Amino acid sequence: MPRHEDTPLPILSIAPEWKTKFAKFVFETPYRPKSLVKSTSTASPTPNASPDSDVPARPATLTDLVVRDRWSAFIERLDADGKSVLVSHLQLCNIESFNNQTVKLRCSSKTTSEILLDELHLLADAAEKFYGSRIQFDVVLDKTVAAKQGKTPQEQFKELAEKSDLIKYLIEHFGAELSY
Repeated sequence: MPRHEDTPLPILSIAPEWKTKFAKFVFETPYRPKSLVKSTSTASPTPNASPDSDVPARPATLTDLVVRDRWSAFIERLDADGKSVLVSHLQLCNIESFNNQTVKLRCSSKTTSEILLDELHLLADAAEKFYGSRIQFDVVLDKTVAAKQGKTPQEQFKELAEKSDLIKYLIEHFGAELSY
């Protein structure tokens, strides 16, 4: 049946408390669409920031020692920028080496390494802003430590669903499921 121009569209009415809950859910979700990775660029035009600037001073060249010394400050900057999921996974990894503008991260969890591999573009962009130079990341899974961990995220979710009334409610009423 054709729609007439003067016929108003039906309006979806949502209670205000659900609007705020939904807005909070959308804002706090860890999923973000992948953006295109920028091509390798040169260092920023002002590599050394002023003392009163929010951006820390950057060395002229990056070395293994500089990257390692500034790593905790880099993680703190990510946390301040609201990338707490990325921060929590980076804290489970160690810098193994830094060669040819590439940081090799050794992760002890398969889930952590998979999530970091999915978020490499965000990590590289943040590192470029912080260090003033394009840095690539090589994420490696330490299989000896990962083998000792045992439980997958799916197994952990199943256990949590059995114990937590909130998770049970979300599964029953909304069909909640683990998504990695």
